[in-house]
Amino acid sequence: MQIPIKNIYHLLSYSWGYFSFSKKSNLDKDSYKTNTEFFSHIFDSALTKYLKNGINKDYITLNEELKTIRGKIDFSNTIKSLGFKSKKFTCIYDQYSINTEFNQLIKSTINILIRSKIKIETKKDLKKKLIYFKGVDDIKINRDLFKKIKIAKHRKHLKFLTNLSYYIHSKIGFNENTGKYELSDFISSDKEMAAIFEKFILNFYKKNLDRNKYKVKGSEQIKWDSDEVDEFYPRMKTDITIQKKDSKLIIDTKYYNDVYQYNFNVPKFKSNNLYQIYTYINNYKPTNHSESVEGMLLYPSTHSQIRNEKMIGGKKIKINTINLNQDWSSIESELINLI
Repeated sequence: MQIPIKNIYHLLSYSWGYFSFSKKSNLDKDSYKTNTEFFSHIFDSALTKYLKNGINKDYITLNEELKTIRGKIDFSNTIKSLGFKSKKFTCIYDQYSINTEFNQLIKSTINILIRSKIKIETKKDLKKKLIYFKGVDDIKINRDLFKKIKIAKHRKHLKFLTNLSYYIHSKIGFNENTGKYELSDFISSDKEMAAIFEKFILNFYKKNLDRNKYKVKGSEQIKWDSDEVDEFYPRMKTDITIQKKDSKLIIDTKYYNDVYQYNFNVPKFKSNNLYQIYTYINNYKPTNHSESVEGMLLYPSTHSQIRNEKMIGGKKIKINTINLNQDWSSIESELINLI
């Protein structure tokens, strides 16, 4: 699926809960030959904003040998190193510092992008920014570090930088032909893109629908319409639900290169997807007698548009596609019109 790289950035931004698009410049897809160039530019732009607001500091725990006692004494290590004879104590104490795990991650990302195949201008900008990280350790990045980094919910810009760094570190590899690090094709993994597409749709509607009229939720559980509980029955969890007054829309997002399955070259909608959404709307219990429920299957596309509606068993099922190969403003308009 050939999604323009500029639109991939928007998908990621919504998926990661960061919506600051208006100040992003030079996002023309024709300006960037590779994913590496594009994402290095996005990282550099986000980093500029981070540094303008002041480099993040926090308390870090240190364990050092000192001549004077600070914090609390680590008696075990002090005895092992015969600290009392050398008049030094191994102390554990907190210090307010820029040498945080977050800044270590950012510095490591800068260094790996400098060694990558990117534009000279971006490389120069990143090298200049390294000055701000003089007191930050150079470390090897692994998944455990990302688990340790905790960002407050209101600091979405830092969360965006963390996710961007994670993507760069997880996707970059050394190209022996060029002698440089390069990012792999972002959309090569359907599993990853399916998760991003689902989160994008969820966060888009949370951000852009009137909160006074609509209530948007993700991962809402639907119980089987039965008086008996059977632990062997699978749990039903929706991707997205949108509540408006006395109507409920259940959206199930799918990510396929083709919306159809083929039987003797005859295109048909994918049966498993239809059975799934049909099961959801038939087992959902309305909160009151006047509440109606509809189901929607939503697929990404880069060419054709599908708008299909059918009443089945007295309930409406919609099958729609959203074209991701167009201007972002058009994508937003299409998504709003679907609701």
